[in-house]
Amino acid sequence: MRIYCLRKCTGGIPTTNNVQRTRLTKGNKKMRIWKCDSNWGGRRVLDLFVDYRCVFFGTDVNKVGHYWEVSPGDLIAISRGTEIVAIAEAKTPFMRLKEMSRRVTVPRVIREQFDNTDVEPFGCEISDVCWLSEPIVNGKRMSRFFEIRREYDLIKAAWEDFKNTPRDNCFDIKSRTASLCGEPDSIFCGEQNRYVIPVYQRPYAWGEEQIGRLLGDIKEAFDRQDKMFVGTIQVSAPIKIDDDKNSFNLIDGQQRLSTLLMLLKMLGVDYTEKLRTVVNKGAAQQCWDDYCDWVEGKDVSKEAVAVNAYIHAALYIRSWLDDLRKEQELDEAALCEFVKSGLRFVVIETQAGISKTLEIFNVINTAGMDLNASDIFKIRFFEYLCPNGLDDSLFQQISNCYRQIEDRNRSLGVHVIGMDDVLACFQRVIVAKFGMNAETYSMSSSQFFERLFDYLINGKKWPGFYDALGIQLGIKDLQKVVRIMLKLDAMRREDSRLRLICNFLNATRYGWYAKHMLAVACFFDVVPEDDAAGMAAFNERLFKKLVPASIGFSKVVNPIRTSKLLELLRRLASGNADEVNSHLSTDWGANGYSEASLVESGLNQEIAWVAPWKNLLCRMVEYLVTLQDAGNGKQGLEDADWRELDDRLFGPSFDIEHIQSYTDIDNAEEVRRVWGAELNSLGNLSLLEFDINRSIQNAKYVEKCKAYRNSVYRTLHKVVDDYAEWNKSSAVARREQLSGMIKEYLASI
Repeated sequence: MRIYCLRKCTGGIPTTNNVQRTRLTKGNKKMRIWKCDSNWGGRRVLDLFVDYRCVFFGTDVNKVGHYWEVSPGDLIAISRGTEIVAIAEAKTPFMRLKEMSRRVTVPRVIREQFDNTDVEPFGCEISDVCWLSEPIVNGKRMSRFFEIRREYDLIKAAWEDFKNTPRDNCFDIKSRTASLCGEPDSIFCGEQNRYVIPVYQRPYAWGEEQIGRLLGDIKEAFDRQDKMFVGTIQVSAPIKIDDDKNSFNLIDGQQRLSTLLMLLKMLGVDYTEKLRTVVNKGAAQQCWDDYCDWVEGKDVSKEAVAVNAYIHAALYIRSWLDDLRKEQELDEAALCEFVKSGLRFVVIETQAGISKTLEIFNVINTAGMDLNASDIFKIRFFEYLCPNGLDDSLFQQISNCYRQIEDRNRSLGVHVIGMDDVLACFQRVIVAKFGMNAETYSMSSSQFFERLFDYLINGKKWPGFYDALGIQLGIKDLQKVVRIMLKLDAMRREDSRLRLICNFLNATRYGWYAKHMLAVACFFDVVPEDDAAGMAAFNERLFKKLVPASIGFSKVVNPIRTSKLLELLRRLASGNADEVNSHLSTDWGANGYSEASLVESGLNQEIAWVAPWKNLLCRMVEYLVTLQDAGNGKQGLEDADWRELDDRLFGPSFDIEHIQSYTDIDNAEEVRRVWGAELNSLGNLSLLEFDINRSIQNAKYVEKCKAYRNSVYRTLHKVVDDYAEWNKSSAVARREQLSGMIKEYLASI
């Protein structure tokens, strides 16, 4: 990590050697404690401390102190005026806000406050927070960042007591009824309360069904002018930010509260700044900020809008309000007041450690909106890594993996990778690394991790997991999987040949089982992460091994899945490329058939009625004909050619064309009698655009040839060039020619 610091409060940056010298001369000296004020120029910095586990201050000459000397492990004491109210451990050196923004998403309300100043903010990440029940009086009322010496022993003792006291056993519940806002005891009353969606929650996920049900119930209650019970809202014990301001973690109810805040905003009342989210290390906060900008008419990129669940929900709410306005004369002020004061909640305030909080969170969510597999994984993975619940910074590390995926999708404006994909790859890494059995490899990732954690945490021996006792999971492995998958996605976008080969592999019968094999190969360093050509070569070789069984059998057969592919995983885990090559050089036949016999039968059978057969083989033919036309094979195609070829094979919708129509325009029955099986074999089939196929219907060959000339598919151009007329003999000759081409390709491993 590059470290940014200042020289003598002048705004300069010392050299790396100077920074290193400071650390080296520190030697075995005792831990240092640094005071950081909770306000900066009248602006709130403590909010970031509470929400995102980081501190900031401005680097003007009155406040810089010697913050470049702060090292991980030092303590940061947060003060209000002369009182120290909280303590945390520094996890990183101080760095510029721009650098910090790559690690956490700074909320818009905070970011704008920084933007309106002339000084540059610096900050560092911190650990879980010790809130002092009795503040420690420092005596100095200074906004300057400085090292504390006078109260050192008191602060250190408070921190050690905090670290050594089991906090997960404390448990207390209080409850009350409340309206949404506008009343003294309401959820969003005045300036007093704000709510943070904690890191272990899921992102906003309500769709039209859930939103429509809530809005419909509100409309019905509004028409009757009856109070409406909305449900429970569970929050943590309050964190006192100021004398008149509290912050609560929102344990349950974020979907309803977020939706209601969006409805109120549409009705002209804005409480959006009272809700923040640290889900996925602040990536969800960026979505909330983008929604706020969008609804206020500010510029938001199309890519960000495309993947923003809040904006999609707001569009539905807007449409619902528009429909109400059309149906009746809507008193929007009255509806707004009803939402603010007519909805009733039971607010449950829970004081508990993080593990107990997660337990309560799980119980409540079983009665509400089901968590998906990746949400459950986040919680269970934390419970496994930190069974005592004492280090919530681990949650930040896990959530950062989720954030990286969300950031990637937002930048592209489409969900190209999900955590479900990551977990499927992680499952294969675990199966390979610890030599697990075929049953665990064949499971869905959700079932796999549910049973694995149930075994590792609770000791329940699920079938297939009896040999799982020696498994040790680590956050670094998950981080590596995320890094590799993001890199692979970027490389597939940059290298069209790699993308095409990946698409071909996915098109086999075993695509789901082989989909992440390349990522596993990169994980164990069998294939270099930056070698696009090597990646394409690995996937193409694997593709060739899977073609025989894909065209020789009408369904997935176990010997390929549970023997050949599982053995490949185990060879990859060895990190030995020679072992991998040796396995790929064996015969991948199955059920008593060799590869050669499976290919032979697959190429000479009727394939028109089995979609995986005809789609795979017709794509392969178009691919090989294109390479043949390029003259020098693969070397004859530029990246633009590969991109066009990938679009041609996997982009637009296509049909499989019978060159001799199955339902001939003159005498279909006679054609089927004469042609027999050849009518539905490879020689009489080709890819053709959907619209062209519909336009020619069952026309004669001469008429079809005119349309074939307008097709992008080169195989049809070749048919027109090579065959003046089309009959059964032509189809046989073409099948034999194409079969020879495919056999030669598959043999070139």
